[in-house]
Amino acid sequence: MRFKRLAIHNFGACVTTALYVTALSPAAMAQETAEPRAEAAASGDNAIVVTARRREEKLLETPVTLSVMTAENLAKLNVRNVLDLQAYTPGLYAQQTSSGRVDRSYSQITIRGIADPLNPTVSVFLDGTPVNFDVINNLGNEVLRTEVLKGPQSAAFGRQSFAGAINVVTRDPGGEFKGEVDGTVGTYSLYDLRASLEIPILGDAVALRVGGRMFGQNGQYTNTFDNSRLGDQETRTVSGTLVVKPFDGLRLKAFGMYLEDSDGAGLGAFSSQRPVNTFNCNAGGAPTNVNNYYCGKIPQFPLSQLGQNPATPAFVSQVVNNSLGILNPTYKAINQHAGLERREFVGNLGVDFTIPGSDIVLSSLTGYNKTRFQSNQDLDGRDTSGIPNTTVSTIPGFVKDPYINYPTMAMYREVAFSQELRITSGANQPFRWMAGVNYFNVENRSYTVALYPSSIQVFGDGSLNRLTDRSVFGSASYDFSSQFTLNVEGRYIREELKVFFRNPQTLRTSGKYSRFVPRVSAQYKFTPNLMGYATYSRGMNKGGFNLSVLPLTVAQRAELEQTSSVTNIYKPALMDNYEIGLKGDIARRFSFSAAVFLGKWKDQAITNTVGVTNTVPGAAPIFVGVTQNTGRSTVKGAEIEGNYRATDHLNFNFNAGYNKVTLNTTIPCAACVAITGRNTIQAGQQNPAAPVFTSNVGAEYSGEFEGGHRWFVRADYAHRSRIYTDYQNIAWIGDGNKVNVRGGVTLGQFDVQVFVNNVFNDDAYTGVQSTTSLLGGNAVVLSMPVKRNGGLRVRASF
Repeated sequence: MRFKRLAIHNFGACVTTALYVTALSPAAMAQETAEPRAEAAASGDNAIVVTARRREEKLLETPVTLSVMTAENLAKLNVRNVLDLQAYTPGLYAQQTSSGRVDRSYSQITIRGIADPLNPTVSVFLDGTPVNFDVINNLGNEVLRTEVLKGPQSAAFGRQSFAGAINVVTRDPGGEFKGEVDGTVGTYSLYDLRASLEIPILGDAVALRVGGRMFGQNGQYTNTFDNSRLGDQETRTVSGTLVVKPFDGLRLKAFGMYLEDSDGAGLGAFSSQRPVNTFNCNAGGAPTNVNNYYCGKIPQFPLSQLGQNPATPAFVSQVVNNSLGILNPTYKAINQHAGLERREFVGNLGVDFTIPGSDIVLSSLTGYNKTRFQSNQDLDGRDTSGIPNTTVSTIPGFVKDPYINYPTMAMYREVAFSQELRITSGANQPFRWMAGVNYFNVENRSYTVALYPSSIQVFGDGSLNRLTDRSVFGSASYDFSSQFTLNVEGRYIREELKVFFRNPQTLRTSGKYSRFVPRVSAQYKFTPNLMGYATYSRGMNKGGFNLSVLPLTVAQRAELEQTSSVTNIYKPALMDNYEIGLKGDIARRFSFSAAVFLGKWKDQAITNTVGVTNTVPGAAPIFVGVTQNTGRSTVKGAEIEGNYRATDHLNFNFNAGYNKVTLNTTIPCAACVAITGRNTIQAGQQNPAAPVFTSNVGAEYSGEFEGGHRWFVRADYAHRSRIYTDYQNIAWIGDGNKVNVRGGVTLGQFDVQVFVNNVFNDDAYTGVQSTTSLLGGNAVVLSMPVKRNGGLRVRASF
């Protein structure tokens, strides 16, 4: 770490409030005002305003199931990233486990249990523009509110909002000079320092907001290989927001942020058969008496086996620094140590112009994203220094590690651009409408090199991948009465995928597809503060390539298409979702949101191995790995969340989500043979990678000191059910049960808060993924439990 770390240790006894209500969250239905900025002004009261349908609406009048966290709640609950946010959002689950690594290089976000191992099913938007997942974790105090939208959002947002979307709304600068300093220190050398300044350049006409953040924390576990820490994290960000209103009817908002992540080796346990077998059973795919997998709940991983050796001198010299001159990386290496380095810029520009003499608004929304990262990791995931390397290399000058080892360098670079134009009618009329067009283009390259015991292996060669999305969308709402409203939305999406050879950069293959995705909802106001709605929506997730078929002959590819419906591209998946919801606010004491839903997932992308005729007469068939649209699943569940203000001093909030995704078809599974001995997965199995049940219950007691100073104490209990490792459903990580407590005081312009997370040191894993081990056999990657931690947070405004 570059900066001196501060630490707080030896926290005393913690008081926990045990509660049982029926379940909900402090996020969505809290009745605090969402900052007195332009975003809230349209409401005219204390109701939270959201933009779930691309226009500002009151939360209790929006026929979409969503959870909202205001800036006040984000600060009070000390929510720093999406991993914290999931505890307060029913149906949301996030983990940082992917491709055999556990780090911040990729966040897997799942809504309602809808997880696809090939393509994300949830997209993140910043002020309505698509951004990378990691942006949500690094915005600091620039967030005005977060909106987690459940169910298909393809009609409203497009992109990969198949299961839902997260829209982060940033703060606007005001018309007064003011600033804020926010600092947190805590256990494991935690520091999180944030500062912002708002500058009225020309009063309300031109205003600027600038901010910055420095964050760091030591890992909680020790690497047995060299006694270093696993899970060190460090982030630096700077951001700026400029709002220009040259005259009535025209408003421009520009936002930009630059971030740098610098992390150590990821905090993950790699459970496998070598060098020490950590499995507990023979699941059927191995010889008798050989444990080849887990059966039941996965036990605690032995800390004596928690080790990685991903950045040895031979690896740094020959792979990272390319001392042998045999590699052609996509860009100059930015990381020689074990772990992650990331550089990213995010920017957007929103322009709203109200046509004079009308309430019709013309809007333009432009987004730009550029990111690159390098992650040095250990593909075998274990301390293998006890396995001698006796292999012989044929590469001139090659220096091997003295022990069997598979350190890897993964480089990734992406550039994305989006442009949306839309025209929107005024909100205060019975018939409201919107129409627009959207363009999105993203290009990325990935380059992966591993140091094997006797060779250097290149996997991703840095070839260019391009996706171009063009869509036309529109919506219309009509109030048939003061109580009944019908809403119709739709988007026509046309996507084109291309893959280019790296050198020379010529087209390797391409494909395109188009779909129309509608959403229809009817809403009825039983009272001014009680609304019910029924919705049908369709979601679309992107398709992809079967690059494995490209080397085949024309005849072999024709055979694949005829016998297995396999071409160079697989189709996008579709989801038909049916939903009924109810939202209300009773006597300004009890606010709630509840929904039940049923989804039909079809054209689900499933990987398979298919044989084709060999070009050599009499020879065995050639088997290729492909992706087919053969899967179908049913998604069903219910969600509820709310807030109950029992007295002027005592407040309860609660949430619960039940989300179950079940296979309707038997699907092929070549990888299952090594686990269970079977090559199929039977219908009725549950989709892994997300819990079926999540809940949270919290209580807060607050009051005032003499002189108007305020204080509060609160406790939150979060629960999630088991998570299966894979479709076999024979192994899972156990339930998670965490209690967080915190208390604070507000003294004029100062806020002071003390917090303890995971008070009872719950030892549940936070993520899991099945894979294979380069050392031989099956493997399971586990995100280690987050230990009890605490700290002190102080905020000062002026």
